[in-house]
Amino acid sequence: MNGRIRSYGMLVILLLACGLPAGCSRDVDSDDPRSPHFVLVSGHNQSGAANTLLPAPVVVRLLDGDQNPLAGERMYFRIVSGGGTVEHAEALTDNAGEASVAWRIGAGPDQILKASLTNDTAAAYAAYIYANSRLSSAIGWTQDIDFFAYGRKHDHDNRILESPHFLVFSDSSSDDARVIFGKMAEESLAELFQTFAVGSTDALSLNFADSNSKIKIFSIKDAVIDQVAFRFGFILYGHDSANFQRWGADDFWLRREIKHETVHVMQWLFGLDPRGTVSEPWPEVWFTEGFAEYASGGAFPPISNLEQWENWCGGSGHGNPVAIHQWGNFPVPYERTGEYYPAFSLAVRYLLDSRGADRTLLDVKAMFADMVSNGSFAPAFARTFGMTVDEYEQRFPDLIADYLQRTGTSVTQGAPPAVYPLRWTDRPPDARE
Repeated sequence: MNGRIRSYGMLVILLLACGLPAGCSRDVDSDDPRSPHFVLVSGHNQSGAANTLLPAPVVVRLLDGDQNPLAGERMYFRIVSGGGTVEHAEALTDNAGEASVAWRIGAGPDQILKASLTNDTAAAYAAYIYANSRLSSAIGWTQDIDFFAYGRKHDHDNRILESPHFLVFSDSSSDDARVIFGKMAEESLAELFQTFAVGSTDALSLNFADSNSKIKIFSIKDAVIDQVAFRFGFILYGHDSANFQRWGADDFWLRREIKHETVHVMQWLFGLDPRGTVSEPWPEVWFTEGFAEYASGGAFPPISNLEQWENWCGGSGHGNPVAIHQWGNFPVPYERTGEYYPAFSLAVRYLLDSRGADRTLLDVKAMFADMVSNGSFAPAFARTFGMTVDEYEQRFPDLIADYLQRTGTSVTQGAPPAVYPLRWTDRPPDARE
């Protein structure tokens, strides 16, 4: 990601504020107002290095519906994501209804600990605690909201995780898997808000105070559903899906993939729409996919030096990536289109590097606004980058060779993998119906 992007701060904390109390677990499975619920007393959002003990123990209080402490209840502590260990897997609550545990975090990207009354993956009567995060742990569970993508209604199990900006649906993913998805998505969106200087969600086309208007994610576990990005959401194989595990993917990949799709959602939030009435309301394929890869850190390994670029160019069916204006321009079958994503990312990286075309991500945001006003990608691109798309395509081989000679890493990181998961996320809408 561009070195000029700064880590998000108080702005993002405000954007992630939620009406739910921190640590609450409002649950649709419980109709009894006197049902127990958790309150996080301390230890949430501590910071620590990988594989180290956090400075303070995590303390969780269990209350009944009248806010009275529940003593003598067995509480379970379990690592949900990120690796690491806890000093004990269970403890009895004391007279204040509290139990505590020391937490040694792991090396994964999403450090999540769960306190619950059952030793399983259900979230009823559970609290989720984060480390190395700025997010509130406040989540809720809702139901009776439909999930539509491109005019099709997708069946789900009616247990929907709700966070400040997202709803996470699933066919049968565990609650833990939905929490992981929700956390990754909230942090990805927060980073993008900071990246694009979104000071208020009023500037976007969603009302996040309305549950029905939040960004919708479908976490597939077992159902046969194509992966797809759509207006205000996306569908991906879940953290506990056999398909996700079959790819040999990890949490780092999933986080980048979720951010990649969230970048596409941001384009819609800025007013672009590939099904709109204007002539070209969406960037060309090479740009929109390269931009999503660049801004997300890359769901596909990037091309980092001249040797990798030359190896990529030598691949069967590999041509000038800027020539992929539309999905029909690929010279390889659809199952291999993922091979182009590192090259797309490289094409955008050149445009946004001070040693390349020297534009910024805020320039891209301005280009999107230009497209919304004028309805076409090519003229907006030319006004933003000082050259036409045709000129960039013709000059691209020479520009990139020179750029990588000057900027490429000295250590070869290897060519991108030969096998890619199918990317239903970005095919044109008419190909997905």
